[in-house]
Amino acid sequence: MPTYKTRRVLRDLERKCEVIPNNGDSHQKFRNTKTGDTAVIPAHIGKDMPQYFVKEIYRQLGLTLDY
Repeated sequence: MPTYKTRRVLRDLERKCEVIPNNGDSHQKFRNTKTGDTAVIPAHIGKDMPQYFVKEIYRQLGLTLDY
């Protein structure tokens, strides 16, 4: 099963979306400023994310996965 590096996914989402501040939790919240859609992403930097999970995050935000 293909996986994606968590750090790479978070960097890509930071460029495409607005980061919603939280209190240092292990998750980050993102909002697509064009559509208003939001998603909560686990920010476990040392672990990889499965492809199906990354695709679901991008779908929730109304974005396309382009890498």
